[in-house]
Amino acid sequence: MTKKRAFAQGLVLALTLGWTALAGAVAVPELPLEQFVKKVQFRQMKLSPTGEHLAASVQFPGQEDIEGVVIINRKTREITGNLRFLKDETVADFYWANAERLIVTNAHKKGYLDRPELTGEIYAVNADGSKALPIYGPNAGRMGEMQTGSKIKKATKAMAHGYMLDTLKNDDKHILLVSLPYAADQDGAIPKVVKVDIYTAKASDVVRAPVRNARFLTDHEGRVRLAGGVGADARYKLYQRDAEGEDWQELGDYDAFGGRMYPIGFAADDKTVYMSASLDKELSGILSFDTETKAMKPVAGDPVSETMGYVWGPDRLPLGAEFMPGRSTFQYFEPQHPVAKYHKGLVKAFGGQRVHFTSFTDDGKEAIAFVSSDRNPGDFYIVNLETKKADYVASVAQWLEPEQMAEKRPIEVRARDGLSLHGYLTTPPGREAKNLPMVVLPHGGPHGVRDEWDFDTDAQVLANRGYAVLQINFRGSGGYGEEFTSAGYRQWGRKMQDDVTDATLWAVAQGIADKARLCIYGASYGGYAALMGAVREPELYRCAVSYVGVSDLPLMFRQGDIQRNNIGLAAMKRFHGEDEADQRARSPVYHADKIKAPVLFVHGGDDERVPIVHAERMRAALEEKGKPYEWLVKESEAHGFYGEANRKEFYTRLLAFLGKHIGPGAATAVAAK
Repeated sequence: MTKKRAFAQGLVLALTLGWTALAGAVAVPELPLEQFVKKVQFRQMKLSPTGEHLAASVQFPGQEDIEGVVIINRKTREITGNLRFLKDETVADFYWANAERLIVTNAHKKGYLDRPELTGEIYAVNADGSKALPIYGPNAGRMGEMQTGSKIKKATKAMAHGYMLDTLKNDDKHILLVSLPYAADQDGAIPKVVKVDIYTAKASDVVRAPVRNARFLTDHEGRVRLAGGVGADARYKLYQRDAEGEDWQELGDYDAFGGRMYPIGFAADDKTVYMSASLDKELSGILSFDTETKAMKPVAGDPVSETMGYVWGPDRLPLGAEFMPGRSTFQYFEPQHPVAKYHKGLVKAFGGQRVHFTSFTDDGKEAIAFVSSDRNPGDFYIVNLETKKADYVASVAQWLEPEQMAEKRPIEVRARDGLSLHGYLTTPPGREAKNLPMVVLPHGGPHGVRDEWDFDTDAQVLANRGYAVLQINFRGSGGYGEEFTSAGYRQWGRKMQDDVTDATLWAVAQGIADKARLCIYGASYGGYAALMGAVREPELYRCAVSYVGVSDLPLMFRQGDIQRNNIGLAAMKRFHGEDEADQRARSPVYHADKIKAPVLFVHGGDDERVPIVHAERMRAALEEKGKPYEWLVKESEAHGFYGEANRKEFYTRLLAFLGKHIGPGAATAVAAK
């Protein structure tokens, strides 16, 4: 039995308890790549309202690329029902509508760098596997009763699709869904809320949104109370209606790319709403908002980090928030609630790991806790709030031992203009962090996205092979306030790139990295940053890797899926400006002559976010200048590789490329910058 599993047996939540299994740095063997690319066993897990059943999203053993949901009887430990989706689909989420009926949503796999896209299909199935039925979307109610374990047929096109809003705790027959028309124009859909019978698929309208692309919030009685969305004018508008269902009233009108408020959930009184805000220094973090008086006041916040997640209690009650100035921290705006106190004890018991509840039984006595960290991809526990015990259930990737993973250490770096930058340094476990070959790994996005204190497969693979990994949240990244994010607008290839360079030189100055053995690798925007790093710093990086990376900024305005609607186009103009000459000046494809480092291109032939023409044009530019490069393309993949074989081939090529240029056998002499 591993240390993790041994620890899990009857965990007693004494406040002095700490998880010591991860303590200490020990040398670890070179792990097979198969362990890092293997698809996870369980991604989500939730208890039924009575606690009798457990539902989990799974990769079906022996059925390559087939994913779905299984339902397990906790007493007998037998699988009583399941739903399986098609090869190109995955489980988006699932919800217990009552003690016997599970609601499941699915999504198309579009590449792991982007979230899978919801299909709009909503399914329901009983815990014993009976009465499986599409209850909303293209095939709603058309297929009759399905057999337990049968595959869901691929949806046909229809007029509307939906996603979950509320399971309606006081109504065992109905749920609330958000319905979106397929035929929405380029400015996005005006959604509505519909009430759906989970046994017959009969649906009726509840309320229409006051704004396009709206997200709704219900109170604890299932009444639709708030809606917020972004229209063609690139303004985020927030609306409220009272419990009696009167007309929508506007609460706020914000720049969609600036500070704003998002509703999280209602307090128990159904009068107070907790909001995640980034309005200014006084009104940022978590605010309480009185829906009657309109009064607002801060209840939680961090001077460095924006909100990164929430602590939920039973009945969707928000109790606290997660922040991440470096490692994960939690603050509680309902600190006296028993679940908030219990959560605080769990975090301490698990040694400061991230702890999130996925579900509760109706009586509030049991819950499922998901525990994860930089070295732990995640474990599920059933926790008893009365006995204060936690029983281990399963791991996301049981074959990966946290003791063999590398620590992701928070760092702070000063940019050349004095701006404070936060990020992470991962070094090989059991080795001194001194004079190491280093891979600089800028994240994708880039705006509104950040590197987090979490399990990062790229960093773990590289650290296991002896490389230090540097991840810096350059200006323009999300998670550090609106001022920090907007500081990156129109700074692609300029100050954003300078931040990456400054962090690289910091690691060298600290003696962590060997300046003669540096490589820059990234995906999507990170691929762009890798190419621009090779352009801007030809004497610094010995190699560059562009994984589904952008090479031509003007081309982004003409090809790809971002500019296809007015909101995406407005974002492009805000991020890049409208001066094509300036865009060309910041595009690697027009500066191939400056590149000295060999480049590895990795791309998917079916990529819609960054079409492969970006890689093809960059390759042609390098060929024209006689520059070295390597090429790896998978025609069936999109914005990132999904297939295990393809991911293994990618890492194999990546490690060979790095080994050639900055590994132990690579030349160490490099001209000083």
